[in-house]
Amino acid sequence: MTDEAAEQLGAILGPSLKRLMFDGPKSMGKRSDGLMALARGAALRQMEPKDVFRVVDYADRKWGKYWERQDGEAYIMDIVERAFR
Repeated sequence: MTDEAAEQLGAILGPSLKRLMFDGPKSMGKRSDGLMALARGAALRQMEPKDVFRVVDYADRKWGKYWERQDGEAYIMDIVERAFR
C-alpha cells in the first residue's frame, strides 16, 4: 500500500489509532497487542475487513512483527478475523 493510501485509511481511524499505525506501540515488545488494537479499532469504525487487513499489513511492515515470516499473511488474517468477533 502506498503512503498516500495509508494516509487515507489513517484518516478514518482517528488520531490515536492513526498514530499507532504510523509510529507503532510505545514498547516494541507489545507489537502483537498493538496490531490487535489497531485491527479492533478499525473494525469498530465500520471499516471493511479488506481495509482492516491493509491497515494491519501496512503497520506490520513498518513494525516488523510478522511480515518476514513465511506464514505472516496468515497471522495478519487471524488478527483481522478476531477483530470482527
